[in-house]
Amino acid sequence: MDKRTVRKEMLEKRLSLSREFIENASKKICERIKEIGEYKNAKVVAVYFPIKNEVDIFPLLKNETKTFVLPRLEKEKLAFAPFSSLGELKKGRFGIPEPVAPKWEGSIDVILVPALAFSPTKHRLGYGKGYYDEFLKRVDPFKVGAAFDFQISHFAHEEHDAAMDVVITEKRIIV
Repeated sequence: MDKRTVRKEMLEKRLSLSREFIENASKKICERIKEIGEYKNAKVVAVYFPIKNEVDIFPLLKNETKTFVLPRLEKEKLAFAPFSSLGELKKGRFGIPEPVAPKWEGSIDVILVPALAFSPTKHRLGYGKGYYDEFLKRVDPFKVGAAFDFQISHFAHEEHDAAMDVVITEKRIIV
């Protein structure tokens, strides 16, 4: 399927999800993420602010042994900054809460990546702006795709579409 069609279908499906489904499936996904060796050993984890019924990874933030960083746009590129509470965020350009702290200059051990879809080969299909693809070309953390199982879809990926190291859904782990 072409990317445009997959984006539209996946967003429609995600927006139709019940709050109960999102909470239950997100909890299962977070439990699976916690079991990954790379996550267990990580000191710095990049997360995302869930929008439009994305997998809610915020239960992971209860771990006080890790530093969590959130993305924000700086000069049309993703940058990450630390945060420890939602009160430390402000609305960004797309209305997504972003951290106000100074940019994180250290390394990132693991990055949790949202998407509209992931292919069975772990390639990511985002909203089409390329922010994550560009960021992931500049750094090399362990990449974890977080998605609901229905978001695993066949689509024609291109060379610039980032591939994850693992994709985790409520039903399976794709390695």
